[in-house]
Amino acid sequence: MEKKKISKPIIIVIVAIILYLIPYAFVLWLIGGIAASNTSPSIPQSNAATIDNSCKVYYRDIVSGYSSGQNSEGQYAPLFPEIGESTVKRHKFALSRTIRDALIYMGTEDTAEFLDEAVADTNGNIYWKDDPANPKRDISTLTLTTETTLGKLYGQQTDN
Repeated sequence: MEKKKISKPIIIVIVAIILYLIPYAFVLWLIGGIAASNTSPSIPQSNAATIDNSCKVYYRDIVSGYSSGQNSEGQYAPLFPEIGESTVKRHKFALSRTIRDALIYMGTEDTAEFLDEAVADTNGNIYWKDDPANPKRDISTLTLTTETTLGKLYGQQTDN
């Protein structure tokens, strides 16, 4: 039996193809590793940021006299004071509103289930309780629920 020799050009082509594909294989391996790793902290951080933003925007809109949140069916009417109320009354109204009201106003009610994973600092900023990005914040003793008023959250109200 006669052995066939593989010619040098074929070996060079095979080696060149392998060398060409190695960087792509590395990138695929890297992407696969990232996708398989635990990326769950971004979800609670995002939920806490959504809740925080909802509360701040809602509070700001009430205090600034925003009333165009009322659509033709009056959907948001109960979430705002009467049109033309004084600044003092709008401020008091804002302090009496709850986190639930803010989430309803912003259409983010689905994040309410994540309140048990959130904490507030003494300035009323809401964070994920295990947020590694801000470990030295001054955490409030306030327990966040959908019934927590914005007044309690922002430290401007001690009782209902």
